[in-house]
Amino acid sequence: MRLYFAVSTIALLATHQVDAAYQKEWELFGVPGGIDFFLVFNFVAVFVLLMSLIKLASVPRANFLWRYLIPIMGLFTVTIHSIFMLKGHSEFTQIGSISILVLLLLSSATEVYLENSLSQRIKEYPDTL
Repeated sequence: MRLYFAVSTIALLATHQVDAAYQKEWELFGVPGGIDFFLVFNFVAVFVLLMSLIKLASVPRANFLWRYLIPIMGLFTVTIHSIFMLKGHSEFTQIGSISILVLLLLSSATEVYLENSLSQRIKEYPDTL
């Protein structure tokens, strides 16, 4: 089940990045390089997230980094955008943007919960996986 939430989180992150391109997120963060940097960053981010998904699917006892990278990226995205909203930035305040961030929070938090549950079961019953 955790793989479904990992896929959901990645899909929501990718959808958020489409919204981020529309909102010119690089300007919000004050990152030089504009769209060119944004595209390179997103290529690297998607590559790393998909590698993490491969590790999760092929190695049930993958190390901490691979197990938690996807939900941490989701939670970080929600946190940083929430901070910007609290500071009064108007980007990402449309209903679609907020819906993506709320779903991303739910998916990422569920993923952490499922991963913690699985880790606990592995400790209790190490020969089952």
